[in-house]
Amino acid sequence: RMNWAELVQWIDKHPALSAATLTGSVTFVAGISSQVLAHQFTKKREGKKAINEAISHIYSPLSINIYEYLKEYGKATKTPEKKEIKDALDNIWLEIKQIADDNKQSASAGLAHTLKQLNRGDGAEFTFFIAFFKEFEKVAKKVDFEGRFDRYTLKEIMYILRIYNKLDSRYGRNIAECFFQVLNCRHTLSLKKLCNELKVEEIDLRDYNKNSFDETFERLALNNIYGSFRDNWTNMVDERLKFLEKRYGGE
Repeated sequence: RMNWAELVQWIDKHPALSAATLTGSVTFVAGISSQVLAHQFTKKREGKKAINEAISHIYSPLSINIYEYLKEYGKATKTPEKKEIKDALDNIWLEIKQIADDNKQSASAGLAHTLKQLNRGDGAEFTFFIAFFKEFEKVAKKVDFEGRFDRYTLKEIMYILRIYNKLDSRYGRNIAECFFQVLNCRHTLSLKKLCNELKVEEIDLRDYNKNSFDETFERLALNNIYGSFRDNWTNMVDERLKFLEKRYGGE
C-alpha cells in the first residue's frame, strides 16, 4: 500500500501508465454512474406507472362512486321517504364494495388499511370516505393527477367532507349530513375558505348562544346558498341551539 509521497514518485516515473490508469478509472466510474442513473429513472418510471394503474383500477372508480353516494345522500336528507333514493344509495354502496373487493391488489398500504374500515351506518361510511380521500390525495400528488367530479375538484370533495366533520361536532350528525345537499343545489360557496375558517376547537360545543362558529357558517355558507336550503338550515341550527339551551342552560 503506497502513501501519498510514494504515489507521487510512482506517477513521475511512469507518466504514460499513470495516465492510462486514471483514464480507465474515470471511464469505470462514469459507466457505473450512468447505470445507477438509468436504474433510478427506470424505477421512477415504473413507480409512476404502478400509481397510474392504481388510480385507474381503484382510486378513480371508488372516488366517482363515493361522489355519487354523497349526492344521493344529500337528496335523502331532504326527502328521506323516497324509495328510489334509498335504492340508489344501496346500489351505489354495493358497487363501492365490489370495486374494493375486486381491486385490492392495486391498493397502497395506506388504502389497504382504509379498506378494512369499509362499513356503513351511524356515520361509519363518512369516516371511511374521509380516510379514503386523504389517501387518494397523497397518491394523486405523486403523478400530478387532478380528478374532477362535475364542477368539483378532488380537493373540494375533501373540503366538503372536512366541513361535514366540523358541523357534526357543533350541530350533531343528522344536521351535518344535510350539508351534502350543496352537491345538488346552486351556490357560490368557497369551500376552502369555509373549511379553513370554521374553528371548532375555538368554541364551547355546549354553547347555546350564537358564537363565532355559527356566525362564520351563516356568513360563508348560508348567505351563499340559494333556494329553500338556506331557510331549512337556519331553522335546524335554531332548533339545535334551543336543544343545547334546554340541556345545558341550567348548569
